Amino acid sequence: MPAPTDHTVRRREVARAAVHSIARTGLEGATLRAVADEGGWSVGVVQHYFRNKSELLAAAVDYLAERTAGSLDDQSGDEPVFDRLVAVLHRTLPASREPTSNYWRVWICFWAQATNDPRLATAVEAHAQLWRQRLATTIRAGQEDGSIRSDLNPDDEAAFLAAAVDGLGVTSAVDSGYPYPPGMVDRLVERLAAVPVGTGPEARWAVTG
Repeated sequence: MPAPTDHTVRRREVARAAVHSIARTGLEGATLRAVADEGGWSVGVVQHYFRNKSELLAAAVDYLAERTAGSLDDQSGDEPVFDRLVAVLHRTLPASREPTSNYWRVWICFWAQATNDPRLATAVEAHAQLWRQRLATTIRAGQEDGSIRSDLNPDDEAAFLAAAVDGLGVTSAVDSGYPYPPGMVDRLVERLAAVPVGTGPEARWAVTG
């Protein structure tokens, strides 16, 4: 007897299949049939969770947004928050990582479609707000552990980082001849960092004004 379906998990799987389909064929090619084929289901399975394509696209935005913003919630490890922030930004931007480049192409599709789809526009706007909020929360945590300057406004710095990352991501995704320079992330966040001083671990960070 087959195990009962976890509908929350299946709904997320369908949303993920939509993201993968869009990455390959764009929004027009990502029909309910194409998404069903991506996951190895019947169209009825997709329609069971999403009444139409607009609902499915909104769920796909949620899935992709959680992959992006959720990476900032990892509190494991003993490294300073600043180092963790830099690592997340490197994973978020395309560089030579094909899956990440695909995700940026999907975001471009979402942003374009959102201008004509109110449901999708709401989902995209909610993601943008969540991304900025989590960046700001991470910056505040870095201020608390001394790895990020305490004199900066977390909300302002988060807005700058979000806009800069979006710009780099879009440029790299649509212009294969322009992979962003390897040191670009460091240049983006260098103003956040407390300056390293001394040689011992206890003197690693000092806040600058």
